[in-house]
Amino acid sequence: MPVRRWKMSLFCWLVAIVASAFAAASGAHAWGDAGHRIICQLAYLELTPAAKAKVDALMALDPKFHTFASGCTWPDVFPPVRPPEHFLNVPRTAKAVEPTAICPTAERCVASAILNDSAELAKHPDSAEQLRLLKSIGHWVGDIHQPLHVSFEDDKGGNLIDVSGQCSFSLHLVWDVCIIHNEIGEDEAAIAASLRSEITESDRKAWAPKSLDATAVASWATESLAIAESPSVQYCTWRDGAYWYSQTEETFDGHKRTVEIIPEYLREQAPIVRDRFKRAAIRLAAILNSIFRR
Repeated sequence: MPVRRWKMSLFCWLVAIVASAFAAASGAHAWGDAGHRIICQLAYLELTPAAKAKVDALMALDPKFHTFASGCTWPDVFPPVRPPEHFLNVPRTAKAVEPTAICPTAERCVASAILNDSAELAKHPDSAEQLRLLKSIGHWVGDIHQPLHVSFEDDKGGNLIDVSGQCSFSLHLVWDVCIIHNEIGEDEAAIAASLRSEITESDRKAWAPKSLDATAVASWATESLAIAESPSVQYCTWRDGAYWYSQTEETFDGHKRTVEIIPEYLREQAPIVRDRFKRAAIRLAAILNSIFRR
């Protein structure tokens, strides 16, 4: 095996080990750090001068994270920040997330976190709290655009679905790490710039929320759910009016199934991941531009 490929395989294996332990402990891991940094770097490029200046001023206060892109990984640093708010669980009969019940199975979820933290950031006078909320919002908007983070509780968003072949550990980690490293790349700044070049003005108008409310956030979650439930992802099977864990199990009952990940799977899903990155970034930038408009 070439040295570079061996190093990359070792890196992905180590990332997967850490992420797998985190997921088992909290059920709350979405997009590897690379994915979050790409989304937040792209969002940063979309900020107005006023919003960018405010973000820079807040990040200058952070002793550990010196850029907004890196700061967006903070809620995943062990121990994870507010674990129940990294994901959104739905019943296995769900085909959409309703604005009237954006956390259908819990009091808190990633959708409510976006709304609550954005409202708090807009009014909080303390810079340290503003910094915390800024990093959290960047992370939550990324999380809600990871398809397997709007999914089912019993299998932990695919963490309890094994994989074989091209990737390791779980179907959830395929989407967190494997698709990105195998098909999208390693140069996060270059990826963000490339993604930005693909975004049209009509995309910006279509994706940015006219107002940040439950309807907007529910629609983002519904997009992710539709991807998770699509047959090509192999996350679930539609049967008898519900999305089953497998052909024989309605919910996960302790007997894991395995999805074979072949190169064609990664190539087919990579454009979807790229699209989720772009939508997340445009929406995150719109939130911050609105909050920091002066």
